[in-house]
Parts: sequence; C-alpha cells; structure tokens
Amino acid sequence: MGGPARVFAKNVARPPVSVQRFFWHRKNGFPTCAAPGAIESRQGSGDDEVVLNELRKAILESLSISLNAEQVQSLMQEVDPEFDLGRATGFVGDVIIPRQIAVQTALSYFASEKDLMQFVGVCLRRDGSFIRGVQLQIRNRQGLLAALRREDWVYESDTGVIKRVQQDHLTADWGYLRTGREYAFCFCSFDVVGSSVLRESNVKQDIERTLDRLYDHVRKRVEARDGRIWQWSGDGGLAAFVDRYSIERSTIAMIDVLTHLPEFNLRDSVLEPGSDIKLRIAMHHASIAFHEEMSRHSHPEIEVAENLQAETQPDTIWMTHAVFGLLPNEIKKGFRERGDYRHYRVYEYALN
Repeated sequence: MGGPARVFAKNVARPPVSVQRFFWHRKNGFPTCAAPGAIESRQGSGDDEVVLNELRKAILESLSISLNAEQVQSLMQEVDPEFDLGRATGFVGDVIIPRQIAVQTALSYFASEKDLMQFVGVCLRRDGSFIRGVQLQIRNRQGLLAALRREDWVYESDTGVIKRVQQDHLTADWGYLRTGREYAFCFCSFDVVGSSVLRESNVKQDIERTLDRLYDHVRKRVEARDGRIWQWSGDGGLAAFVDRYSIERSTIAMIDVLTHLPEFNLRDSVLEPGSDIKLRIAMHHASIAFHEEMSRHSHPEIEVAENLQAETQPDTIWMTHAVFGLLPNEIKKGFRERGDYRHYRVYEYALN
C-alpha cells in the first residue's frame, strides 16, 4: 500500500507538534479538532456526533489499514470535489498525515449515514483499482460487509452502491423470540468448496464480486421461506429457521440454493472458466433455549451442523435424522441414506 502520503493545503496553520491524536466534528463544512480529553468526557454524555457506533468503528478499522492519505483525498473527491484533506486536518507542507487521522477525518465529514454509505460504496467499488500508482486493497472486506449487513445496509456489487435493506422487520430474533425460552430451530451450515484454490486462480476483485453475489443468492432464498442469515464469512455461513414448520421450509430453501447454483455460475459468477462455485450444505434440527448471542456465536447444536458440513461432499446437502425424520414423505424421496456421522444418522441430497 505504500507509506503515509503527503497532502498539501494552502493558508492553513500547522498544528502543534505535541498533538499526536485527533478526533473531529463536522462544523461549517469541515471537521474541527477536539482534544482526546474532550472526547472522553463527551462519550459519557451520549453525543452522537462524537461517539462512533459499531458500524462506524468497523468502517474506521477496515479503511485505516487499507487507505493512505492520498487515496483518502482522491476517494473523497469522488463524493465531494471540493474536499481538501490538508485543510480539513490542518496538516500542511511536508507534514505526513497518518492513515487513521486521514480516514477518521473523512468519516467525520459526513453528518448522515446515507452520505457516509456513499463514500464507503466508492471505496468498495474502487477496490483493486490503482490510485496515484498504488493499488487500492480494502483489508477485511468481508468483515466490513458483515458489519454493514448487521445494520441493514447491503453493498450491491453490480452498481457499487450501498443501499438500506427494505425488510427492516427481518431481525435475527424474528421479532418475537424471548431469551431463555425454548424453540425448535433448524440450522443450515454452508461453505464454498475450495475457496482458497479459487482465490489463487482468480483476481481479488472478481472473487469479491462473486462472493457478494453468492450472499444475495443464498439470502434471498433463505428469507423467502422466513429464515435468517445469522452468520456470513464471505465464503460460507449459517442460516437459521424457527418454529414447527422450519424443517420443511429450511429444506426447500437449501434445495433451492443448490439447484440454482448452475444458473448462478453461468449468470452471476465472474470467475475464470473452470472456477465454478460449489457448495457444501449441512442441516441439523434441535429444540434449544434462545439467546441473542446465538446469532453471532456458536452453540453445541449449531456445531453439529457446522461439523457435519465439513464432511459433506461438494454440491450436496447432508442432514441429520433429526431433520429427515420430520420431513414430509414427498420431500424425503429426494434424499438417500448416507450412513452414520459420529452418533447421527445422515441423509444426502445430491445436485448430480
């Protein structure tokens, strides 16, 4: 990525050498500096202009290790041609603007989330391109996309735009689950086969664009049957379904994901020929007490699906008897008995 960049500005006083850390507010078109002590005292007051929420923290962490000051300046001018990073920070002449201060200043320039998302969308869209002779590489891109999704923002790789998800009612707890109360869940773990090999044989931006589209491919089919994507790591994740109808709905959703995969590879994937996306999917059913952290962390019953998925063959669905035994007979016909995995009887649906 290269070292810190020198960004120049005119007629702005040089900040004191003793100042090592800056936080910024938007005021009169440009951020103004506040000392660290002022930030600490205001954090307790709930000042929304100062306290970074979890999404802004995730954006800051990702972009601070991805962009130098010259790249921040260039990307910001795609959003606002009048933006001047040197003027905004007060660094002039040969003063080197540290990455974190450059990014923090850019993020604080935006008063609304919508404006901020426009800038982040520009960064994601330009990922892999060259800015002033240095290739832009967004570090922890998938972690950043996951943070956006948690706040109901979705990056559309085709347009390079970040949009608010319209189905705001699709919460991880379905809007009615109570902590500590037992519910019947069906967990579906899925993973891209050979993702490390795909990364070696395809350029980074093509991989990222294809995985972004794969997330949409899976999410739409899961949510169409009242499921939720609880976890997503870029090349795999976990979906959850709840209530007594979850067995049938989750199975149909996973079959839908798998049977439309050839279409996805033909129409949506931008990988090199011979680099088709293949999925492993595993399913397990259990009645367990719900806790909010389940959607972000694991649970012994979730681990059954995750561990089973690691043994599953490419382009197949494996399920435990806990799922298979409750399926309608017309759906059971599409599965065959695979054998035993640990102490679970396993059944398989194969694409081919």
